[in-house]
Amino acid sequence: AETLLRGDLLAVEKGVENLYQCNTQGEFDALVDFAFNLGIERLKSSTLLKRILRKDDEDDIRQEFSRWIFAGGKIMNGLIIRRKWEADRFFSV
Repeated sequence: AETLLRGDLLAVEKGVENLYQCNTQGEFDALVDFAFNLGIERLKSSTLLKRILRKDDEDDIRQEFSRWIFAGGKIMNGLIIRRKWEADRFFSV
């Protein structure tokens, strides 16, 4: 199971590296976590990535992370927690 997970993560890591040149480990960790959960294509076409690439302000980027909290049309508490972690990690020093 660990070998399969590492293989899946490697593909996502490469996908993130192809989309955005991360400046910090936190940015990389957050985007890999996001893309692992939702898929690299969703990240690629997201307003989140567009805002990051435009270097929008922190509040706008955090807001984009927080939009991805639905599953089956319902707000999921676990996704609220996950997206907050991703946003906090993205902006960590």
